[in-house]
Formats: sequence, structure tokens, C-alpha cells
Amino acid sequence: MKLITSVQGTVILHVSTDEVIPTGGLLIRDLLRVVGDTYQFAVKPEIQPRVPPNSIPTLVFQSGVLETEKEKFPISQLVIAGNGGAISANTTDAADKVLDDYIRCMDTTLRYRFASAKMRRTYYSNVVVQFDSGIEERISAIGKIDAILNRTMTWRASPFKIKRLAFGYGDPIQPTSMAIENFDNADILIERRAGEPYSENRYFCGGPTRTNDLIEILELIEQEISS
Repeated sequence: MKLITSVQGTVILHVSTDEVIPTGGLLIRDLLRVVGDTYQFAVKPEIQPRVPPNSIPTLVFQSGVLETEKEKFPISQLVIAGNGGAISANTTDAADKVLDDYIRCMDTTLRYRFASAKMRRTYYSNVVVQFDSGIEERISAIGKIDAILNRTMTWRASPFKIKRLAFGYGDPIQPTSMAIENFDNADILIERRAGEPYSENRYFCGGPTRTNDLIEILELIEQEISS
């Protein structure tokens, strides 16, 4: 298996707003200004009318960056919600570094109380990989299904090939639209990479884990189906 690229890594912070919000209260406009300016976000949320005092609405910032003396970490999205938040970057390692900086910034600049709060982090990653061969070539049952469809649905111009595999539990959840508390239930996905010919055996893959761990899982899957 060859890693083509890491599309995105997201770290999800689960924490109670009551435990971290400043004891003296918070102006949403100050939060928007500090986060927007610190990470140079191109897209910033606007202040919504009639927000209750000490209530944190869901705020979405997009296209920012964390710059340190040695490194630069592009931030695709930062979400602040009442029960935590989420940061998406190139990998989960990069997202973790942004989250560490964000927590420090909130505590020192706006007098948040992350340092004393009970917090939990979970992860979701997306990568593009190239397998040595197509999944249908390694899993005989899938190849048989392909053959049935191609034999019985002859009016179709193109042959049928498996496009997507999903593994998980509970009802299907789309990571792009789910709430923070549902990230733990996200599926492991293996699907054909859109726009790439099937002969390339490239797959868009995702799962509720760190980027490096997802890559290792995909390597193990390929080893197992190739044996």
C-alpha cells in the first residue's frame, strides 16, 4: 500500500462549557476577535442576535493558520460548540498542536479554565491510499457480486465495481454533518477515489482514529486480504 496524501485530520475536544467558561463571563465578540485574529481566519462567524449570557453558540471559523517560530500549520476549520469543539488540519498530529495552542490562548487571553477542566480528545482522519490491487480482486465474495450485476444488468455501459465499504456500529453517520458527541460512532470507510480510474486502485479512506493509526489499519487490511 502507498500513502498518496493525508486529506484531513480532526481532533474533537469533549468538555463541559460550564467548567471552562470564564467565571466573570464572556463577550462573544471578544471570543470572535481573539480566535479570528490569532489564527488569521479568512472566514469568521458573525455575532448572532439574542445570544443568552454565558451561552456559547456553535461558531465555525475556516481557512486559518497557526504560525510558530519553526513551523506553520494550516487550519481548515475550527469549531467552537457548547459541549467542546473540533479542529481540522492536514493530520491529527497537526490538529493536536493547534488545539494545544488554542487551549493555552483561551486560558491566558480570555481567562478560560481549560487547565482545571476534565477534557477528552477523539479523532477522525481521512487519507487517500493506493492499494496494490482492487478490493474486488482480493475478496472473492465481492468479485462474485460484481459478476452477477455485470451479467444481469447488461444495458449498463460500464462494468459494475464495488465503490464503498463501511464498517461500524449503530446507525450510519456522516462525519461532515454530525454533532461532536457522535464522532466516536463514525464508520471506517474505504471507497473509490472520485475522479481516479479504477486501474489506479486509489481509495479515499476515513475512520475515527489518528492519522497514523488509520494508515496502519489500512496496511493491515491490505495484508490480510492479500494473504
